[in-house]
Amino acid sequence: MSYQYRDIARQRLTKAKALLAAGDEDSLTYACLEARKCVEALAYDVLAYYLRDVSLKAMKLWQPDKVMKELIQIDPGADQSRILSMQTEPVGSDPPGQWVTIGEDRRLSAQRASKMYHQLGNYIHVPTIRQMEKSEPRDVSTIRKNVEQIVQELDHVVASTVWGVVLVDGITFTCVCETPIRRTQKFLDNGHQPQCGNCGQMFTVEHENGSEDWYFGPVRFNWFCDQCGIEREILQSKAELGLDVSCPACGLHAILGSITSWRVKQDKPDGAKTSPRQSGASPDCAGS
Repeated sequence: MSYQYRDIARQRLTKAKALLAAGDEDSLTYACLEARKCVEALAYDVLAYYLRDVSLKAMKLWQPDKVMKELIQIDPGADQSRILSMQTEPVGSDPPGQWVTIGEDRRLSAQRASKMYHQLGNYIHVPTIRQMEKSEPRDVSTIRKNVEQIVQELDHVVASTVWGVVLVDGITFTCVCETPIRRTQKFLDNGHQPQCGNCGQMFTVEHENGSEDWYFGPVRFNWFCDQCGIEREILQSKAELGLDVSCPACGLHAILGSITSWRVKQDKPDGAKTSPRQSGASPDCAGS
């Protein structure tokens, strides 16, 4: 799927410029709103480059500062501008060619994007009670100056001729839903569990120092049927409240429930319900 966030950013920025040019205070407020949407679109544009690298949690984020913070955990350079150059390789005795600049992928830093976003939001919203108590007049000229500076910075980013450059050297594996997942070795070495950005499936990671092999195991919840004793399991991504997980061998009725973690509630052979067994509380119903 093609995401058109770069085009959205351009459209919002164009509207912000037109509203600033109107010169009145109401138009200034709406210019702040359009500029804020431009910041959002630029953050989502960068997020779209890392779809194989991000968790489902990151896909649900909408605040630009939180989006960039999540991306930096995966690629420390996700919020940094970079110049893309290329050269021809040497052939035989011929030396390599001259470096040719292709363009610059300009990005807002996470810190600057966060400041812009909250600053513009502050101009849009009604003053807080504390601000009203201070009786500080709204300095329109200062606000306009700050917004014009923000718009100028956004214009510099949007005008870049190259974008979407990702230089992450990651480890890729395939989720149970067939979606490719990529994470950097640093991310995995820090003990983080990868999560699929498509279905939300979590994975455990095994790796021996010095080995090039990585093993990714989908997290499952396990329990034993109280009537026939067979072991049951369900993928973490498939677990949902009220799901029927009745035993396929003996037919004992069971449903999946959750308080703070997923649990299984089973009927006794005589039809009465047993006490709930939480996935993290007993050895026969533990996540693996």
